[in-house]
Formats: sequence, C-alpha cells, structure tokens
Amino acid sequence: MSRLLCVCAMMAVSLLATSNVFADKHRLSDQHWLSSFGSSLDLGYDTFRGMTDVARPDNSGAKIGGNLGIPLPFEAYDLGVQLGASYGVYDWRGRLNTTTGNAIDDTMNQTFVTAGLFHRANYDCGERVSWGVVYDAMFGGNWGLVGDDDVNLSQWRGQISYSLNCRNDIGLLGVLHDRDDIGGQAGGGDLNHYEAISHLDVFLEHRFNSGARGRVWLGIPEGSALDREGSTIDLIFGATFTMPLNNYWEAYGSFQYGNPSSSGNPFNGFGTDASSEIYSNVAVGVVFYPGGRCNCRNPLLPVANNSSFLVDNGRVAPPPGP
Repeated sequence: MSRLLCVCAMMAVSLLATSNVFADKHRLSDQHWLSSFGSSLDLGYDTFRGMTDVARPDNSGAKIGGNLGIPLPFEAYDLGVQLGASYGVYDWRGRLNTTTGNAIDDTMNQTFVTAGLFHRANYDCGERVSWGVVYDAMFGGNWGLVGDDDVNLSQWRGQISYSLNCRNDIGLLGVLHDRDDIGGQAGGGDLNHYEAISHLDVFLEHRFNSGARGRVWLGIPEGSALDREGSTIDLIFGATFTMPLNNYWEAYGSFQYGNPSSSGNPFNGFGTDASSEIYSNVAVGVVFYPGGRCNCRNPLLPVANNSSFLVDNGRVAPPPGP
C-alpha cells in the first residue's frame, strides 16, 4: 500500500507541475506535438462489490491509470488506436477468506489493460456515428471469494453511438466474456470459477454548454449464471458525470448498480441470499489531458473498470487425481 501511496503522490505532484506549464489560458495549437495524439492520466477513489465478495464489505481503494489514442495513417477513414491501463489497490487493512473465516493481511490489487480501435464522429462535418472495439484484460491479486486467488480474465467490449444533435448521443455498449479462470478451494472440495459477465447496455449522453458531460445507461446481462441454474443479475443501471476544471483537467464521478436476479440464490443449498448477488461500483477522481480535453484524438472508450468488467463466480469440481 505504501508503494501505491508514493506513486499516487508523485503522480499528483507531476500532474500539477505539468498543468502549470500547459494549462495557461490558451488551447494547444494543431502544430503542438501533444495534439498529434490523445492521452489522459487519472487518479481516483474506487469502491465495488460483486459475486466474488458474498458476505464481505465492499472493496475500497485508490487507483491510477492512463489512456493513449494514436491516429492511424488512413486519413480517409479517420481511425485511431487506443491503449490504456490502470492499477488499483483495495482493502488496505486486509481481507477475509469467506471459506475459512481467516483474515488475510495482504491488500487486494487489480490491473486492467485495454487495447483497440476507434472512430470519433465529427458532427460539424456531417458525421454522426462513433464506434470503438477493444479487448480488455483483468489481472487480480489476492482476489475473489477466498481472498487469495490470482485471477486472469478477459472480455471483448464494443460501443456504437449516433449523434442526435451537437449535444446529445444515443448508443449501445456490448460486452462479451472471453477467457475464464479457476481459483482456489471454495469449500466442499470444489474450486472457484471466474468469468466476465456478458451484457448489452443502451445509453444516452449529453454535453452541457459548460463543457460538462453526463451519461446514463440501462443494461441487460446474459441470462445464465456461471456453473449454476438461474441468473446472477437481471438489470444494470448507472450514470457518470464529468466537470471541466480547465482546458486540461476534469473531475469525474460515476456509479453503477446490478440488481440481483430473483431466481438467483447462488450456490443452491448453501443459504446465500440475493444480497450476495448485488453488483455495485462508485468512483470519483480527476483526469489530466496533456493534449487538452477537447482533442479529437483522445480515446473513445475508457480503460476497463469495475463497472464495465463484471465478474461472475461459480464452482467446479477439481480435476481427477493421477
């Protein structure tokens, strides 16, 4: 944890120093080297919970991240490549193994990596459709139901939106699970099984005259739970809001809630009620854009997070012995 706090402090100081150089009252010109690509650095507080937590409190901590957008040399198609990552440390006072009841002194860490392709619409030029496709990977340490699993998961994520006018967009965001992972002992001789939850969201986004942006969404997750009958959650809804502080800085806040499925009762016969199926995420923080907030080369999709990367938890029998 001390290492993360040092990194966060150094990052905050460096960002503030950099902002004094760039955030003077003038936008960067198109000839400035920073405007030739899009980039952002963020620092924030994040708290979340899901099926991998069951009776544990929410996981709360700090995260840092960055996102880079690079235009491809095909001007006729106006395409960009984006690459980003984030690192967070949670549960600074340790965690609980819900299988054994033993305390775990180590913190939980989580890394997201996102890479893909995107196109931004230019409404002033008659373009109304924006789209992006990315591949997300999640690496968790001291993670999951038993609190000490190392988990590697992945998913595909895509978004398409249509500009109704210069202020409002409507769109779809879809997630398809990819790589799953098997963790440690879950009780009863079974092993924990982890996989991303596929879901489809519809969203509305509004851009205010002040430069602030707001988005609300409603989503439907896949109808089958992992390794058991029924489903885990039946509805997702959330919102995010960003407020510009100047041409290079903005503050953000977001939340998402996944409603437990009435058919859930995960781990049939283990007595876990629907409260263990609740998915929630709240995040607040600040973002610094070295090339300016309004740079059209900034990545379209954010780095994966605990709202866009939902994880289901099932149980599988261990492989037979020799």
